[in-house]
Amino acid sequence: MGEQECNPKLLITCDSAIMDVAIHSSQLGRLNFEASVALAFSAFLRCGEFTIPDSKEFNPAIHLTDNSISFIPLIEAPSHMVLTLPSSKSDPFRKGIEILIIHASGAHTCAVAALQSLFRHGSKPPESPLFVQDDGSPLSRHIFLSRLKLSLTNARFEASQFPGHSFK
Repeated sequence: MGEQECNPKLLITCDSAIMDVAIHSSQLGRLNFEASVALAFSAFLRCGEFTIPDSKEFNPAIHLTDNSISFIPLIEAPSHMVLTLPSSKSDPFRKGIEILIIHASGAHTCAVAALQSLFRHGSKPPESPLFVQDDGSPLSRHIFLSRLKLSLTNARFEASQFPGHSFK
């Protein structure tokens, strides 16, 4: 078979440098990016679990909505939150998976705090996409990965070494 050239890919870790150097066209864009990266890292999500493929329509039965997040005990002072994934590669029967995420007080990359800020920015119907683009449409995989690669580059990482599909 011969030897093939190996091109290993690195996993995305929640580095605050990625958040600090990100460029956004709006406050909503910043909040969505920070919340999506922090949630992806905290819940070990795959990109397809919190973004919409470019060719697909948003479907609240399989995509994340505002209803997918529950702050415990209250949004004003949460100790943790529960993320309910309605659809996942590891849930073939689509029963839903609940993921507990603890509030990391003072951490720049705390998913609970980032989502709390996103929810406080403005109210939307509960069945709305959890993450949106600047125009209000659901966050697409392509747009998210483009912003992530730009942030990696701005943070002086070699963006081509990161596939962007998995967070650890």
